[in-house]
Order: sequence, then structure tokens, then C-alpha cells
Amino acid sequence: MADGQESYSVPFEKLNGSNWEEWSRKLKAWLVAKGLWEATQGPPQQAPAGAAAAVVAAAHASQRKDQKALGAIVLSLEGSQLPLVEGLETAQEVYQALERVHHRTTAGAKIHTTGSLFELKLRPGDSIRQHVTKMLSVFNKLRLFASQLYGGIESLYFAQLSGQKLGQFVSNFGIDEYSGSYAPVCDWSFV
Repeated sequence: MADGQESYSVPFEKLNGSNWEEWSRKLKAWLVAKGLWEATQGPPQQAPAGAAAAVVAAAHASQRKDQKALGAIVLSLEGSQLPLVEGLETAQEVYQALERVHHRTTAGAKIHTTGSLFELKLRPGDSIRQHVTKMLSVFNKLRLFASQLYGGIESLYFAQLSGQKLGQFVSNFGIDEYSGSYAPVCDWSFV
């Protein structure tokens, strides 16, 4: 900018509660580009009383970087996400709070995401572009889970073809508690 001020307008979609994976990757890239990512990885430095001028200057720079990162993260949130970070004072605290709420790696999240793919429908008023964007978002989430899905997607597809509901499919599918991998535990003769 002409007056030496940095721009913190968000160049990507704000976190809305359903786009954590994409948002977190873009936020990290954005903060890295601005030299602020490290603020999310630890608390800002504090200068001990009577510290040398260089130590005090480094602590102030660390605190300033933390405040910039904190502001950038909060600006990248939709209003519905703001209560999740209310009262938090560092970039690390805010990022970790959002991660705890939105980062889903459980087997249930994998099944939910897989189910989302089969529930996508072009809604009145949506453009083809919006619909394809939603589909790509689900595909990207599934790609993250791909190493553990094995035959889950195919099984869900055949279950849907047979008229089986998602809840029934989940109850007919075993999940290994330790690895999160799927294994069929039912008789699929109804297909």
C-alpha cells in the first residue's frame, strides 16, 4: 500500500464451519507469505525485567507479529465463528481453539464426509459453478481420507443403490478403533 501499511483483506473464503481443511491450508500459506505463521506455533516472547535493549526489541517484535497474526486470523472468520475465539489473546490460542472445533480426523468424520458426497444435489438458485465447487470441496476432503477409506465409497454407493440409508450403512460397517479403517461386517446379500 502507498502509506506503508499492509493489507489484511482476506484473499480466500472465510472460515464458515464447514471448510476447515481448505481454509486452514490457505490461512497457513497466507500467514507464511506475510511472515506471521510462527505466531500460531507458540506464545509471543516476553522480555524479562532489566533485559538488554536487543532482548526487549525482539520481544516487542514477537508480540507485534503475534498481534498481526491474531488480527489476520480473526479477519478470516465469518461472524458465526467469532464466539469460538472470544476472549482469546494470542494467535496460537485462537488457531488451536479453531482447530479443536473444526479439525475432524475421526472415523465418523470420514463416514460423514463420504455421505456428504452422495447427498449433494443441485439446489434451486445454485449455479453449476457453485455446485461443482461444493463437489470439489467434498472430493478434497475425501482425498485427505483416501488412505483409510479402502472400499468404503464403493460400498456406500452400492448401499445407496439398494435403497439403504446412511445410518443403516454405518451400523453395518465395522470401524477399527485403532486405525480408523473400515471393514465390512455384514451380509451384503440384500444388494
